[in-house]
Amino acid sequence: MMKKVTNMLVVVIMLVSLLAGGIAQAAADEPVTLTAVVTSDPGSLTPYGTNRGGKQAVRSAVFEPLFWLDADKNLRPILAKSYEYKGGGVYDVEIFDYIYDSAGNHLTASDVAYSIDLMIADGHMNGFIGSLTDHKAVGEYTVELTFGNENKGNFETLVTYCYCVTQAAWEASPDAMVTDPIGTGLYLYTGGTAGSEYDFEARDGYWQTDADYICAKNTLNVDKLILKIITDPSTIAIALENGEIDYTQNIEEADRANFINEDGTAKAGYSREELTNAALIRLSFNCSDKSICSDINLRKAIATCIDDYACAFLTQGSFGHVCTSLMNPIWLDSDEALNNTGSYYDYDEQTARDYLAKSNYNGETLRVLVQPNTNTSRSAVLMQAYAKAIGIDMELLQYESALYTDANNDETGDLWDICIFGLGSTNSYTWKQMTELDINQYKTGVNHLIIADETLQDLYDKAANVNTSSPETANDLIQYVTDQCYEYALFYYNICYIGTDHIQEIVTGAGNSESIYNAFVIVP
Repeated sequence: MMKKVTNMLVVVIMLVSLLAGGIAQAAADEPVTLTAVVTSDPGSLTPYGTNRGGKQAVRSAVFEPLFWLDADKNLRPILAKSYEYKGGGVYDVEIFDYIYDSAGNHLTASDVAYSIDLMIADGHMNGFIGSLTDHKAVGEYTVELTFGNENKGNFETLVTYCYCVTQAAWEASPDAMVTDPIGTGLYLYTGGTAGSEYDFEARDGYWQTDADYICAKNTLNVDKLILKIITDPSTIAIALENGEIDYTQNIEEADRANFINEDGTAKAGYSREELTNAALIRLSFNCSDKSICSDINLRKAIATCIDDYACAFLTQGSFGHVCTSLMNPIWLDSDEALNNTGSYYDYDEQTARDYLAKSNYNGETLRVLVQPNTNTSRSAVLMQAYAKAIGIDMELLQYESALYTDANNDETGDLWDICIFGLGSTNSYTWKQMTELDINQYKTGVNHLIIADETLQDLYDKAANVNTSSPETANDLIQYVTDQCYEYALFYYNICYIGTDHIQEIVTGAGNSESIYNAFVIVP
């Protein structure tokens, strides 16, 4: 079965309609139109700015990155033909010498460097820039990228999120491409209404014609693309029922029964697919001497007293999946053969009571800091009830985002005993998903566990470094954290994609999983 990898917020999808004997193509004389939904307005049509769903959709239609990460976790050439790691955090990237944007401007290495300048100046995409310390054109078609450390994933993240423009097109734009985007991508923006709809048509004369470099990211199957902005999930469900849209990933659990049978199959007239994402709902313990959770037996008592299946089902229904290790299996260095041990602090009330009896717990109220979202808040309420059942009192600290961030960033160890969190981000490597373990992310020489464990840091560094990063070193890190019960994973969850029955299958990419609607094929 094809491996399916994606993340919670930005999904690379290719919808393929299958007929007997192969892929059905729309009639040659009938343009293929796809109408999809995004839940946030892009705000502007420039490739830079706040990285939200609407922005991602427009960016993917009009602009292109250097590389795309496919479902097999391989970097596929888009604007860049190849790269070479020279050591010491330095990479050379060679781009194709025949790239032209939709205005006819030739894109060269200096334009790539200029685009990175724009990303940095914009400030909204700093999370994708990583530890980049220098970037420059070192030839007409070669860019040199220098990173301040050798962590695995810094390069891959930048080159898959660096959507490029030509300097000529940018400087010719009167408003920094806010209303008239010019890129190298497959589509031209043809108009729309801010906050409501954005329309695109396939571009004539797309620059890449070499079949060896065509993949799902730059395959043109849709002639017209309509992006509707609908923020209310119930309204999205109604739009799909009424045939106003072809596809959505935003149907909530309460409305899924309108499209999905009890056995999980799609109802007549619809198709559905279940795809994974990078989220991992988990607990971090305050292991400093300021917290009773410094007691490993108390930590293990908490881990084994929680019914993870109940947490997963309450928040995500059948799309929630209990963890078999402290790792989401779609992380790029995850290896199920290594990390699936078959036993991971399984729910067992008697075992939990035994751990508690060996601990120093004496009735203290544990303060649980809850990341503000539905997955964590519902799980926290269940955890509180399960802990109470074995005699552990918990107080849930449920703050709005700003106060949560302040408390979560505290390094004194005074504000909380357990933190429950885990919103997903870009599919990435274990070290990048678990930066809370790294003392270098903090100012006082302790990590988010409020400790400085040299063994933990050494394992973390090995899992992160490009010279040593591997599924084996990632697993070594995870196994140590598990043995110490520094953190505990509750569940990860899948996303439900629902469309018309013209859409039969969804094939995903990995890593930088931004929507690529060009890859949709619809049977008329």
